[in-house]
Amino acid sequence: MIGILVMMNNYFHDVASAMLIIAVLFMVFMTKEIENNQSRDVKLYFSNIYKKMSHVIGGTLIFIFMAGIVRTFTYKDFEWANAVGAEQVPAIIVKHLIILFFVVYGIIGWVKLHKKVKKIREELGLGNK
Repeated sequence: MIGILVMMNNYFHDVASAMLIIAVLFMVFMTKEIENNQSRDVKLYFSNIYKKMSHVIGGTLIFIFMAGIVRTFTYKDFEWANAVGAEQVPAIIVKHLIILFFVVYGIIGWVKLHKKVKKIREELGLGNK
């Protein structure tokens, strides 16, 4: 039973990592769209979806960290491939550097985006709800 739970944790950890990358890219694309299209409808849509996407991204990050802790402690017993042995460590490091890039890129982008959304909401007379 523990093996199944660990396997599911690892699976959802991978899915959440992919979801994080897609969510960050979505926010980047939405930011570009708002810069290229200044219509009120686009601004209103963007300001409404921004808050929801921020919650999704934040929740996904929290889940990735929590599931990652479980994965770290169970890696040798449930994922370590004996055929590859220690040679898999560089691949894991590269994978985590790629994910780290997207996390840092996403946080920097979120800070900039938050300022833009605040300005948009003020322009639309919506305040900071």
